[in-house]
Amino acid sequence: MSRIPSKKLGRPVGSKTEDVPVVDKVITACPACKSTERSDYCNRRELAHLGKTPDGRQYTHVVWQDTRCEKCGQRRVDKSFENRTE
Repeated sequence: MSRIPSKKLGRPVGSKTEDVPVVDKVITACPACKSTERSDYCNRRELAHLGKTPDGRQYTHVVWQDTRCEKCGQRRVDKSFENRTE
């Protein structure tokens, strides 16, 4: 025999749908061994530049950060795009 829950699940009647912020995070991988395990970022460099990423998202800053692969020790520079409102 199944029990019927005493409360209804979901959003209350009459409440409105709210927009929530969406965060896109690209997980980088080592070019040598394809591992995603990395050391902490260091030597952060950034450039204020307006543009669009290849997938069409706008950005205001380009950021480069140095890191090292935890599996094979390969050094690499990860590049990311940030859209700041300040």
